[in-house]
Amino acid sequence: MNRLDGKTVITIIGVISLMIFAFIFTVGYILSKVDPENKLEGYTIAISFIGIFATF
Repeated sequence: MNRLDGKTVITIIGVISLMIFAFIFTVGYILSKVDPENKLEGYTIAISFIGIFATF
């Protein structure tokens, strides 16, 4: 089995990071449109949701 080189590992980490940021911004935007008075709370909920799975 071939080992992954450094460029492949960095690409995989970059894609996963991009997916996480896209999820946070998308969910935060949707929740801020649902409740316009509490815009930052939508982003806080999205970040907290990611944080739950980061502990596992």
